[in-house]
Amino acid sequence: MKSLAGLFFSLLMLQSCGYKATEPEAFPLDGVNNSIKFGDLTIAGQPTQEALGKLSELGYKSVISVRGLDEVNWDEANTVQTLGMEFYQAPMGKPLTAITDAQVALFNDAMQNAAKPVFLHCGSGNRAAALWAVWLVEHQGVKPDEALRLAELSGMRSMRVLAEARLGMPR
Repeated sequence: MKSLAGLFFSLLMLQSCGYKATEPEAFPLDGVNNSIKFGDLTIAGQPTQEALGKLSELGYKSVISVRGLDEVNWDEANTVQTLGMEFYQAPMGKPLTAITDAQVALFNDAMQNAAKPVFLHCGSGNRAAALWAVWLVEHQGVKPDEALRLAELSGMRSMRVLAEARLGMPR
């Protein structure tokens, strides 16, 4: 019950700073792992080509990938665009040692311009959620602890240390 109260408080804080988030919910979809939905944003692992087709059928308008440029062995951008969705990329290749200004700027541009709803992904959801947390703090005014909490609910695990470093948080 305590964590539900904390989550509710986190969501109230997000709404008070202008960012619209809803209570996170699982978003089960064949061909996608670790998929969590926050209103018009879904954060997940890499979708299959078939899953992208289903996302298009479900009304998704944009896909943002934070995978490195050489991580996918098929043309995801072409597949997404052929399905009538917008494709954006803010590459966070491996090994990732920091969340950079360039990555945050590309992600901010994508989030500002992408038609909603948006499907945000990396390989597992870990990098995508970490970049989202940094963006929430730096571009939406969300408190770091709240952004990190929400990112953990969205699949951030090992990348937390990089998000904390970017945000100047002590370890």
